[in-house]
Amino acid sequence: MATKLTGYKCTNCGRVTTYHRLRCLSCANERFETIALPEDATLVTFTEVHMLPFGFDQRFLRFGVAEFSNGARATGWVTFENAKSGMPVKVRRETIRDDHGDKTFGFTFHPAG
Repeated sequence: MATKLTGYKCTNCGRVTTYHRLRCLSCANERFETIALPEDATLVTFTEVHMLPFGFDQRFLRFGVAEFSNGARATGWVTFENAKSGMPVKVRRETIRDDHGDKTFGFTFHPAG
């Protein structure tokens, strides 16, 4: 199940991140406002990890970095084959692992259109 995408915007310089920080990386401000992130982004880069730790049933996982129109970037799981840098993707925040009810949420990237 996907959840709403939220980001954090520095109230001083306007830098947007996809996770909450104690201080802005650009200006060291300590105040942020929560904002909605768009679902559309661009896949900047990706890689495949073939040596997974114990507990993963997949042969490999494909991870990537996607950039939103406001400049914020997110690291996430590329859920499809034939990924290409620069291609548009849909970003979701959903359960990426469920270990006996202990859910881990993360960003997932899906083909746009």
